[in-house]
Amino acid sequence: MNQTTADRLHRINLEFYRRRGGEFSATRRRPWPGWIRALDEYRARRRGPRPGRVLDLGCGNGRLSAFLAPELGDDHLYLGVDASPSLLAEASRFLGRMPRGRFAATDLLASPWPVATGVFTWVVAFGMLHHVAGRANRRLFMTRLARRVAPGGLATVSFWQFADRPRFRRRTVEWPGIDRRQLEDGDFLLRWGDGDAARYCHHVDDAEAEELAAASGLERVGSYRSDGEGGALNLYLLLARPANA
Repeated sequence: MNQTTADRLHRINLEFYRRRGGEFSATRRRPWPGWIRALDEYRARRRGPRPGRVLDLGCGNGRLSAFLAPELGDDHLYLGVDASPSLLAEASRFLGRMPRGRFAATDLLASPWPVATGVFTWVVAFGMLHHVAGRANRRLFMTRLARRVAPGGLATVSFWQFADRPRFRRRTVEWPGIDRRQLEDGDFLLRWGDGDAARYCHHVDDAEAEELAAASGLERVGSYRSDGEGGALNLYLLLARPANA
């Protein structure tokens, strides 16, 4: 996929969340079951007395911060970043729950990556990678994510594996003026709701997930499936940076 096409698909998603961010947020209130195990894995690997730092990439309406607040609370700094002003407006209602938390407007598909400096004990990207257009851009995203993981820290990344589900296949719509020769296997434009709004989504299969884990340069320390009907709609990867790295 060339960058012109990738940028066009990114703009489709930016416009979707600009127009429908509030409606979309209303359907995303509860934590995913997979987050419970993700938190357990982070706690099991957490070492040292210093306060932890969490970086939430593609934080959306901030519901992860609400989930983490009673679990990590004062002991952790939390930074949630997202490109959608409408979703960040929704996220602002959680500011009081995490005393050391904040949200920032950041386009994670821009270059160079405008994310706060420093490293974090836990970096998460939940429901983010399916919006990154282009295999090369997904690999780049993973390398940039890895740079934010502190020595001894953990990254947890989820991949929405929707393409083998008939109910999502039925939501496929035609591409609006996109050069189809530039599209990759696993690329879809999915209708959302009952109207004409649609999002670009990419299905990262198991093989590509392993490629992306390798591209990060981090140590792959585990994986599991959770969420949705059948408890297997999302694939989670656990990636760690050795303490002596």
